[in-house]
Amino acid sequence: MYSGINNVKDIVEYLVLRRLISDITTVLLLKEYFVDGNSPSDISRKYSISAHTVRGYVERLIEKAGSPHIIPGIIRRVLPFIMNIEPLIIIVSGKYYCLECEITLSNKQAAINHIKRRH
Repeated sequence: MYSGINNVKDIVEYLVLRRLISDITTVLLLKEYFVDGNSPSDISRKYSISAHTVRGYVERLIEKAGSPHIIPGIIRRVLPFIMNIEPLIIIVSGKYYCLECEITLSNKQAAINHIKRRH
């Protein structure tokens, strides 16, 4: 259920975290789905990921939003700002490297947790 400002905050936080860990693909595919109206199968072909993975990202964002109807407007408004964020974590040889702490993290979830806890 949509509960206002917390849902908006959760959506923006989700997108910002993805950008901070250099996961631009997730940010762009969510924009293509919600704003551009592209199908999961079209998006999956473009980014060489499974349609199931695309649907998973879409469902995760809908859960955070409480309603799919608010997502396109939020993405339209925040995407230019999110795209200007410099990543704090970069991917090197499949590992996530924090530019500020100079540590290597093993996977995407570890990188997200690191950002949430340390930065």
